[in-house]
Amino acid sequence: MEHKHTSIPVVILAGGQSNRLQVGNKLKWQLPFNGSHLSDCNHHPDNFLDNSLINNNTSPPICHKHDQTLLAFIIERLKIQTDRIIINGPYIENSELKKYKLPIISDQLPGFQGPLSGILTALHWAKEQGIPWIATVSCDTPFFPEDLLQTLSNDILDQPKDGKKRAAIAAFKNRTHPTFGLWSIELYEPLNLAMDVENSRALNRWALQYAKIVKFEASPDIKDSTELKGSLKVKESTIAKTVSDPFFNINTLDDYKEALSYLA
Repeated sequence: MEHKHTSIPVVILAGGQSNRLQVGNKLKWQLPFNGSHLSDCNHHPDNFLDNSLINNNTSPPICHKHDQTLLAFIIERLKIQTDRIIINGPYIENSELKKYKLPIISDQLPGFQGPLSGILTALHWAKEQGIPWIATVSCDTPFFPEDLLQTLSNDILDQPKDGKKRAAIAAFKNRTHPTFGLWSIELYEPLNLAMDVENSRALNRWALQYAKIVKFEASPDIKDSTELKGSLKVKESTIAKTVSDPFFNINTLDDYKEALSYLA
């Protein structure tokens, strides 16, 4: 697969509480995410993500030899597509995010108000930077398409304005995935109004008012995919086998086990 870099900044939405999947006091994006966790260092998921660990608020042992996190995996995957990556964290600063050495923008709104709050924050950041478009991705969906940004931008940037369609969101089969979207900064005020005045938190409903739906196909087997960028060779994809749903997301322990099974 040929990869093209875009100049569009991407904001990783990492501000959620992950109530359904926490390891002690760790958030979902901090989960160990490397194929070695299936066998090495006693890191099989059943050994460190069982109910006793979750309920007792006990952090699992970490094997530092293979300490890639879910967020680190997503960052590496995004580097194939763009050089401008930003992390959206919770309203209360999370010092753990600093180790990724990327710009961090905290939610504008206090508390954990869902992905719309992250998109609002991304739009506000883009508006302040004078950047007309901003993309977002979710922190719990690691196998998103390697041509995500190119496909979304091809489908919306070069098209004439179509009424209120000032965004593009991903879809697979009959399901939309609005956290994977490309947004015009013109949508900052409408979204701010929706959240502040209308108290709306329904992401899909709001997005569909403004966004063009862009359909994606099942992920190909890309384990041999490489990219040359200047003189730097971007490392090979770490996906070992085909992921049928490119927007497969990790919400439960079973989802996490399945995601690990896809890794090389």
